[in-house]
Amino acid sequence: MKPSPRQRSRAAVFALLVVLCTGGLPHRTTEAAPSASVASQCAPLDTAARELEAQIAAHNAAGAGLDRYSPAAVDAYNSVSRNLNAQRDTHNARIVECNSLLKAALEALRSEYSGDYQYIPTQVKVDNLKKLINDLESTGNLDRNFVSPGPNSSGFYDLPVELDMLYRTLRGRSPTTELRYSQEHLQGQPRPSANDPNPARADHRPLGLNGRGLSKVSPDHIIPLVELIQLPGFLKLSPENMLRVINSPVNLQWLPTGVNQGMAHDGALRVANPDMAWVFKQLTLRGTTRLKVLEQIEMLNQLQQAATP
Repeated sequence: MKPSPRQRSRAAVFALLVVLCTGGLPHRTTEAAPSASVASQCAPLDTAARELEAQIAAHNAAGAGLDRYSPAAVDAYNSVSRNLNAQRDTHNARIVECNSLLKAALEALRSEYSGDYQYIPTQVKVDNLKKLINDLESTGNLDRNFVSPGPNSSGFYDLPVELDMLYRTLRGRSPTTELRYSQEHLQGQPRPSANDPNPARADHRPLGLNGRGLSKVSPDHIIPLVELIQLPGFLKLSPENMLRVINSPVNLQWLPTGVNQGMAHDGALRVANPDMAWVFKQLTLRGTTRLKVLEQIEMLNQLQQAATP
């Protein structure tokens, strides 16, 4: 039986409510990197968005066979359409937020000095560290909920036995071998030459050469690695982000090799026969750098949370 004119009119109104879901993914944040670099940390959201797009495409295709003279069918179709559109809008907003956080985090990890060293981990390095950290956790050698006891009575950080294996694992990955023997800029300064005076010693003797014929300097963690891994939030970082933080040029400087080794975890105050102006400069640098590293860790944890589908 054909529908009455009134029924046709009512069905046509419902037919106008059919919503075709459209819209692509927002712009992604990327970084210039080797071909072996890791994927964007927001990639899990992109994967979920593509799955949602497939649902939308299937729903739109199903609309071609919809009985538009059936108010119930149109209502049901439109209800799904509105739900999918809402999911798409929410998901796209999350992708925009994630990419914004990623961009800010990458900026915080870079040196403020143009031309300075940049660290971008490869997927192989990330995967290797991920396996090692998983092994540490499964064997009870790493508790991500561990709370640091803080600095000792002298104001420096000791290495807790609970973090010994993690420290050893990360120590072999920072500073990188490539950086140790490079001419990269750190803190806006090129690698010192062999004839440059030792800035840390009161006598300012020339730095000299090492066994490789390079100036006798080493990349130094301004915030020592022992302290760095005990900063709030560090243990919550993914292996990739641990690598990014411990190798960030924000926390690296060139130091005379002997001075670097003599400082250990206690900083400039342990240097023998020091230039006191250099010591005070180091203490100031350490204070400002700690704030920057804490900001890096906080931003990366926010990014990880935002990137979870």
